[in-house]
Amino acid sequence: MGFLLLSLLLLQTAPAALGADTVTVLTAQLDVERQLLAEDLRLFATARREQKEALGQLENALAAIDVLVEGRSVSVAELEGLETEASLAEVAVAGANRRSGELRRRLYDRLRRTSALEGRIEVEAFGSTALADPLSGRWSLELDPDDQEGWLELRFSTNLVTGSYRLENGGGGSLRGTYSGGNLRLEKVDSLRGLDAIWIGEIDPVTRKISGYWTAMELADGRPARGDWKAEKLLANETVDEPEEDDETEP
Repeated sequence: MGFLLLSLLLLQTAPAALGADTVTVLTAQLDVERQLLAEDLRLFATARREQKEALGQLENALAAIDVLVEGRSVSVAELEGLETEASLAEVAVAGANRRSGELRRRLYDRLRRTSALEGRIEVEAFGSTALADPLSGRWSLELDPDDQEGWLELRFSTNLVTGSYRLENGGGGSLRGTYSGGNLRLEKVDSLRGLDAIWIGEIDPVTRKISGYWTAMELADGRPARGDWKAEKLLANETVDEPEEDDETEP
């Protein structure tokens, strides 16, 4: 009888032990990914700084050529010298753009792997109920500081989020990202400009609301670089006014 009870006890505790070992391994992997993510962020910041410096050098070289040509007293030697500077600056800009793009894509991949690991840890530690779907459906949307309104259509599957958005001015596009532990990260892909903003938010499944902030991928004249956003999930029988078609877009 004692041997039988011991065997039953071992059978009951073995899955938990295996689960704990899996969580330990996944947590170690997550720690490594986070360290690599921090390094990628540092490299990306450096690449963006070099990219801006190269663009500035190119603009200065072209501006100098403009001044020389407008003076109508241009010499071949001076023009050749400035043209050489402009050509070198163009090469530097191309290289900086390439490095920035490569690091940006690597950064996105790193963020996706980090989020996926966080989701696996939740499942192993707390069971599949940790990934209950609070996202799929239609949401009303508000964007600040421009007081834009619209709606989101989101779909959630195994930590990944896809969907679309429309704004009251007619702007729209697609959304892609991840959700884990109440934290939502979306990449906003404008139908005209492509990937142009990152949305970060926290979800309250009880109130069916999301609140967070957005950051523009590139600075543009007259447009805000950062702001807040919030959304509220609509019930099955609720509707939201469809925005009219227009070519303008917002973050």
